[in-house]
Amino acid sequence: MRGGVAWTLVVAALGCERPAAPTFEPPGFVAYAKTPDPPTTIEPAPFSTCVPELLSGEHEIEHQGRTRSFSLDLPEGGGLRPLLLAFHGWGGSPEQLEGTTKIVAAATTRGFVVARPLGVHKSFDAGACCGEAADRKVDDVGFARELVRHLTRAACVDRSRVYATGFSNGGFLSHRLGCEASDVFAAVASVAGTIGIERCTPTHAVSVLHIHGKADGIVPFAGDSSKGWRSVASTIDAWTSILRCEDDGAEEMYLNGAARCVRNARCTDGAEVTLCRDDRAMHTWPGGPKSVGFGGSQDLDATVVILDFFSRHSR
Repeated sequence: MRGGVAWTLVVAALGCERPAAPTFEPPGFVAYAKTPDPPTTIEPAPFSTCVPELLSGEHEIEHQGRTRSFSLDLPEGGGLRPLLLAFHGWGGSPEQLEGTTKIVAAATTRGFVVARPLGVHKSFDAGACCGEAADRKVDDVGFARELVRHLTRAACVDRSRVYATGFSNGGFLSHRLGCEASDVFAAVASVAGTIGIERCTPTHAVSVLHIHGKADGIVPFAGDSSKGWRSVASTIDAWTSILRCEDDGAEEMYLNGAARCVRNARCTDGAEVTLCRDDRAMHTWPGGPKSVGFGGSQDLDATVVILDFFSRHSR
């Protein structure tokens, strides 16, 4: 498996126990589409003339017979802006996500449009995770696509700079969007959620950031085969294989206290795969305002790392 040997050594150096015979079988490199994508029904307006149709606040759209709600936050200024979809964890909410991450405040300051969807019964279908949305097989990938199409016009979004992130259940979904909607998302970032689907077959190169606490007892670093949750090691190996990252391309880019980030930026079409691991962190958002005293850590600011990561990548 290309990239697997190098990342095995990196994960071992980080202290991760690699599971035997993981059930996830990466399909190997999937040839990226050589023909243009079908034209979208909503084209972005020219930079100089685009004026948002929506204001910051609570909004709804219809998708497959369901009314789906989302919180929208717009940055100051005009023109086309990057879009960040931020997904809460199982049982959470858009408000709870901001309370534990402060990602809206940080992202809008940098010029991002931020949309925080509410999951069906507070859950998203990310495959093996989680809750009623997964049980009912709610089409959250389709919903994410529809939301991007809607906001492209209504919120003046630059389609070359669309990103997804999330915590736990939302992190699982971010990986799924990288696998199944790589034509939409330039990069995805997951905190405490691994790949939750059997096959990951992106059609375009997509950059991936994964952040995980070594002490996570909810979504274990080593995975949970009884729930179909992949380990961090197999998740990273899958992406480096799919994106044909160079075997010797991994390098340390961050080290502070119990936190360390290793990046492989030598992947197909300029894609990047980065793993950040925090030894102190349990099932929490590292650096978040509620992480102290909740099995968290301030050695890594996940919000800053994620926004820096997105700023390096565009379609």
